[in-house]
Amino acid sequence: VDIVNPKVSFSEAITLFNKAYPDAKIESIDLETAFGGLYYDIEGFDATKEYELKIDATTKEIKANEYEKNRDTDEILDLSNVMDPSEAIAIALQVPEVQGLAPTGWSLDADYGIQIYKVEFKKNLEEIDVKINANTGEILEVDVDD
Repeated sequence: VDIVNPKVSFSEAITLFNKAYPDAKIESIDLETAFGGLYYDIEGFDATKEYELKIDATTKEIKANEYEKNRDTDEILDLSNVMDPSEAIAIALQVPEVQGLAPTGWSLDADYGIQIYKVEFKKNLEEIDVKINANTGEILEVDVDD
């Protein structure tokens, strides 16, 4: 599964979410493998509800379309100056801990006003997450979870 260049692009997935929920602000975007496929999981919210949209990254098919009436206080993703996911993956691949590994997924979240990509890798039973500032490309953290 090619998470670097999925058939459905990052911007196409955002457009699908915005069509489904035109008034919602995006909180997080994940690209993950599941059940042998590749899926975007986009979460957002408006004044009264939280939304989640799962999109097949190969076919654009909407796999799940859910909402909750209760809303927590969440941060809005500022997508205006965020690098493309492929750029974040290229930066993560330079980290010594992931040499020779292929990324298994990524997520984009806002944390204390900073837009952060988390690129995920697996090595045997070990999970390695590389957190990158989505605006500057700075590597913020390498987390090895065994």
